[in-house]
This record gives sequence, structure tokens and C-alpha cells, in this order.
Amino acid sequence: MTERNLDLSDGILGYIENSEDTYVEFLKKLVRTDTTIIDAGYGGGNEEAGQKIILEFLSQIGCETEVFEPDNESMSRYPDLNPGHPYQNRPNVVGILRGNGGGRSLILNGHIDTMPVTDRELWQHDPFGGEISKGRLYGRGATDMKGGLAAGLCAVQALRECGVALCGDVIVQSVVDEEGGGNGTLACVERGYTADGAIVLEPTDMEIVIAGMGWVFYEVEVEGLATHAGSKWKGINAIEKCMRIAEELRELERRWLMTYRHPFLPGPTINIGKIVGGEGASTVPAGCVMTVGAHYQPSQSDEEGYWNLVEGELLDRIDSVALGDSWLKDRKPKVSRIQQGTPHELNAGHPLVSVLKEGILRVTWKLPGVGGVGYGCDARLLSNLAHVPTAVFGPGEPVQAHRRDESIDIADYLGAIGAIALTIMDWCGVAET
Repeated sequence: MTERNLDLSDGILGYIENSEDTYVEFLKKLVRTDTTIIDAGYGGGNEEAGQKIILEFLSQIGCETEVFEPDNESMSRYPDLNPGHPYQNRPNVVGILRGNGGGRSLILNGHIDTMPVTDRELWQHDPFGGEISKGRLYGRGATDMKGGLAAGLCAVQALRECGVALCGDVIVQSVVDEEGGGNGTLACVERGYTADGAIVLEPTDMEIVIAGMGWVFYEVEVEGLATHAGSKWKGINAIEKCMRIAEELRELERRWLMTYRHPFLPGPTINIGKIVGGEGASTVPAGCVMTVGAHYQPSQSDEEGYWNLVEGELLDRIDSVALGDSWLKDRKPKVSRIQQGTPHELNAGHPLVSVLKEGILRVTWKLPGVGGVGYGCDARLLSNLAHVPTAVFGPGEPVQAHRRDESIDIADYLGAIGAIALTIMDWCGVAET
């Protein structure tokens, strides 16, 4: 960082410090606005009210804006699409702060949608109250990820208010339906948005994430034969058949754990997430449906970066159980893929990592860790499909995501504003004005 930019960064950080109350109120406003998705996105979502707030903010700070609803038909050419989600009144909002030219461009990506609140009576803090207690702001989405999205927006605002003329463009993407699988960001990719680098503002506890797992989820339906439990030998227990499949998948998971290693990611996993079947203890169940979720590493992807090899192994194991079973061999389990996402990774030596690291260090006086996470996010779409070098960074502890009484540390939120502002300045370049 040049001496001139050091002076500029001090002024920016001072402005942010003097604007803390304004920035906290803005995050409160977002948290108090219900932007929950419905039925994992298949039932739509409530994002529109939140996107109106984002659009107003972007317009006020002088960004060019575009508002558009994801189009399932135009996105259908991507295997990454999670089909069947309606998007009427669920728009993406994109704002572009144009640079003077000659610098690198940067995407700031965040999702406005949140998980639903299904147990409101068990919350100690109103999930849509934006209450503050002991230095933390409470509410659904405070960490995942309105805190990060607000931090990115406020960072751009701080640069504008401080009169910083950037060389490169900053593109802010506020997307819908991330919790439903990522179609909002996919729509941005399909629309042609690209840049020299991107930061996905998910909660990382103020550290830098450069790798994430891929995932693929299935529904497995098994047929049985009902009869009275008193003569259970005359029936076929579908739940027990599912348990045999589950045990075979556990063996596959053990083999994966022995085979695959990654410097920043945990081992691959297979999770039996839900089993539904039967009518009661007196009846042998005639059917059972089991959901299976696999998280996998980049090295398990096929040549095009997708989940086909993982899927093949899973299906082979299910088939092996069926072929070895006198009942299932003629009634093979029905397997349906219900959600999927690719893994992603960025070289730890990439310039974006270095610039982001310096920006965080200047604010926190602590060198951030660089690593990976065991879950997926929209970074994969920007990295793998738009071919934009992408890091993940944001305020908030990941453990807060989706939990009851979700909250964010206000000091981290404000610190993230400063770190993102300095990163934008150094990555995009500052014009000599």
C-alpha cells in the first residue's frame, strides 16, 4: 500500500468509526424485514421487501442498478440449477459503482434471503426485532448473511462519502434464494456479470475462506409389504431395508475418509438426514423414504467439475444392496436427486487473498487465517461458472447460521466494513484526482 493510500485508508476508517450508529441502524432495518424463503425455495420467498431497501441504498450512493427476477428457462442449461423454484416478486438487485478505468473490478456478493423461523416461541429475542444485548445484534439473518451484505454495502458507501475515486468497477450483487440452492447468483452468472475478483460475504468469523465442499442430496424411496406386526415374517419391512442401505453408505463414507485429503477441507461425508415410514408399532411398514446428503471434495469431481463420480458411487452402493436382496432386486429403490452444488477452491497465493488479508490486518491488527469450510456457498458459481477468482469473507461466526437466537458481534460487523473498504480500494486502485 502506498503512502498516499495509507493516508486515505486512515481517513476511511475514521469516517466508518464516526458512522457506526448509522451502520448499525441499517443492519437493524434489514434484520427487522422478513426475507425468509418458503419450503427451501420451492414455495417462493419473502425477499422483495428486503430488496427494496437494498435498491434504495444503492441508488442513494450513486450506483447504476439493475433489478431482475431469475429465469428458470434461461438457467436450465446449467447443471447447477435447482429447478422448480418460483421467482415472481423475488428479484435480484445489482448495483455497479463505475471506476475511472485502468483498475481491477470486484464483485461483492451476498444473499438477502434467510432461513424461516419455525420455532418463534422458543426464541429469547424477537427474530425480527434487531435487538441489541451485550454488544450483539439479534435476529434471523443477522449473521447469515445480512451482516455481511450490509458490511459490503456500507463499505462502498464509505468510499463514496470519503470522495475516493476508484479505477476499477465495484459490482454489488444482492441475490435471492441462496438458501434454496443458489439460483439467485446463478442468474447473475447467466446474465453475464463478471469481474477480476469476487468476495462472497458469508460469515467466516473475520477469516478468509478459499475452499468449500461440494454437495449432492437425494431422496431414496423403498417399497415394502405391510402386514400385522404379530406375523411380521409375512411382510417386508421397508424401514429395515432402508437401514441396510444406510449401513452400506456408511461403509462408502469410511472408504472416502481413508482415500481423500485436502489441506483446507474436512473429509467427505454421507449423512442420513431423515427417515419417514410406517404407520405404527403394530404394522410392518409398506414404504420408507430416506434423505441422503453427501459432501465431497474438489478431487472427487468429474472432469467438468460436477458430482457425477460421487453420484455414481452412491448409486452403485444402493444397487449392490438391492441386487443382494431377494425382495429389492425386483423392486429397486427409487433415487431422486433433490439438490446439488459443486466444490470450489482458490489458490492461497492469489493476489486477491493477499489484498484481503492486508485489509483485514489493517483493521483488526490480527493476521486472518486462510482455510476452507465443510459446507457450500455461492462462491462455487462465481468461481466455476463465471471463472472469477473468488474468496469468502464476512463478519459473524458460522455456528450462528440457521440457529435459534441468531446474532452477530457488532464490533466484527463494523470491522468488516473497514476491511472490505480497504480491500476495494487496494484491489480496484485509486485514481489520481
